[in-house]
Amino acid sequence: MIYFLPIRKHYLLVVGVLLLLLLGFSFFSGGGKNQEIIKDALLQLQNLSSYRYSSEVRIMEKEKVNYLSQVEGINTEKGAWAKGTILGTPVEILCIDNTTYFRDVQTGKWLTLKGINLGQAEALVNELNPLKVLYFNEIKNVRYRGIEKIDGVNCLVFEGWPSYTHPVLKHMYYDYEGKFYIEKKSKKLKRVILRAKSRFNQNIILAVRITFKEFGSRVKLPSPR
Repeated sequence: MIYFLPIRKHYLLVVGVLLLLLLGFSFFSGGGKNQEIIKDALLQLQNLSSYRYSSEVRIMEKEKVNYLSQVEGINTEKGAWAKGTILGTPVEILCIDNTTYFRDVQTGKWLTLKGINLGQAEALVNELNPLKVLYFNEIKNVRYRGIEKIDGVNCLVFEGWPSYTHPVLKHMYYDYEGKFYIEKKSKKLKRVILRAKSRFNQNIILAVRITFKEFGSRVKLPSPR
């Protein structure tokens, strides 16, 4: 699915968001204890067989907030599932092997598209495979910001400035900021918040938030039956 907004002035903004979601990046390099904590948390999550998450992408212009997507999702070795809204439209998508299922909102029945796996399509990476959004070239000036509770879990909070080397991303947005919440006990990644400024309008901010809610083999995909 490609994001379209009817208002022309938002076209470049949507393109920029898609580029952020489309492109994969290698995990960042760099030294420092705080950077290593974040890097280890990302690698630990990458190596898990499955996880549950929530994700939202927003464009903010002064007091106006435009949600591009808000979903709850599951990602496993067998496929991916997401349910929520994309551009204000209710959706439920299930991807297994080389088949994609869409649940009809009115009838509740699954529509089957064989030979298509949107779980591997880059256009929905934030909704169906959010780890790809976290492939940074590096994170600069990482600083420890204390401890906060998320879903009742104590998390170490780090702040830093992620960088992307792709020229289009650098052209569309700048001054990327990130907050990283790492579970204190398990050292798993719990939440990431990313913000960036538009180069075309100083009043516009891109905001992405991903929260990981459950990890491991207990996380199962729903059945399209």
